[in-house]
Amino acid sequence: MNTFLIFLIILAVNAILVRMLLRNLSYYLMSLGVSGIDVNKPHRPRIPEEGGVAIGFSFIFSLALYGYIFDIDWVVIIVTTTFLISFIGFIDHFRNIKPYPKFVYCAVVGSFYSIYYLQSTSEGIIASVIFVVIISLSYSVLVNAFNLLAGFNGLESGLAVLSSLTLAIYFYLENEPLVAGVALLLFVGFLVFWQLNKYPAQIFLGDSGSLIPASVFWGLAAITQDWLPILIVMAPHLLNALIKFASTGVSSRSDHKPLVYKNGLLYLPEKNYWSLIRLYLLTGPKHEKQIVYYVYAVE
Repeated sequence: MNTFLIFLIILAVNAILVRMLLRNLSYYLMSLGVSGIDVNKPHRPRIPEEGGVAIGFSFIFSLALYGYIFDIDWVVIIVTTTFLISFIGFIDHFRNIKPYPKFVYCAVVGSFYSIYYLQSTSEGIIASVIFVVIISLSYSVLVNAFNLLAGFNGLESGLAVLSSLTLAIYFYLENEPLVAGVALLLFVGFLVFWQLNKYPAQIFLGDSGSLIPASVFWGLAAITQDWLPILIVMAPHLLNALIKFASTGVSSRSDHKPLVYKNGLLYLPEKNYWSLIRLYLLTGPKHEKQIVYYVYAVE
């Protein structure tokens, strides 16, 4: 069978699996109490959360199938880290993990990449330890930075769609079709989810999904040793994280007051911190969709 046709079938399997899981996941999550409040709506409705579980499961399954059919050995490390980082995000919903422990847990997941590559090198003990620390910390910074630019209908999922498609095109043009295929699998999964997550959202992504994109991007950069495109698509997230850190230090989303909803628009609260989105609101109150489109444009 034609290689391209096989890949299209894998993409279709991924898309269908995400949609099938989402069809029943909303009701199941609500029955378990896995939900979040849409704070940017007048009546603050309760919405099913952690829909990222559907993306994570479908991506892991289709990626494993992709790696098996095309005999790609490095797919194993991406599958492993995707599962672990999504699991941490899911547990965070129930345990409300504090920022520092969460950063450490993410760093531990990132260390799998360094251990994977150290198996094929002959570095000394000290150099190996330094390598593991640098890789782990940089991984944790990226996945948490992506997760910080969040909180609005369709925002995180839309950014994942834009950035994964961009990276797929880039790696294909750089003659890395297998790497581009991984980015396309991620793109398809988030695109299907975005249809239900855009304004007005029927389901939230949750950390089980919002931690996945940067984790996969980091893995693609590590595999290809091509870091620049990853840093470019992550630039808005890193800038947002820097602004927020300078404003509040290390904190979680629950530590701060949300935006104020009034007459269909969102206003800055009296006690405010700064972020990429809140700086935009200095120009005046905005509709939620305006805020999301603004961040899309920046990306």
